[in-house]
Amino acid sequence: MNKTQAIHKTKVQTTADAGTEVSRTAVAAIGITGGLIGVWAVTCLFSGMIASGGSGNMVASLFKAITG
Repeated sequence: MNKTQAIHKTKVQTTADAGTEVSRTAVAAIGITGGLIGVWAVTCLFSGMIASGGSGNMVASLFKAITG
């Protein structure tokens, strides 16, 4: 009895068009921009807390500013 093994090679090629790449880049840019805006907002919140003298004073000042 003769046992033989066959090896099959297949080549898979994928292509991406320019529209897909532009969309992928745009999504990445929007995500990075959103992250930077979030970091900026947290930084402003902490600097406001430091300038007002703590979180309690900051909340009290916020309510005073809203109510007049």
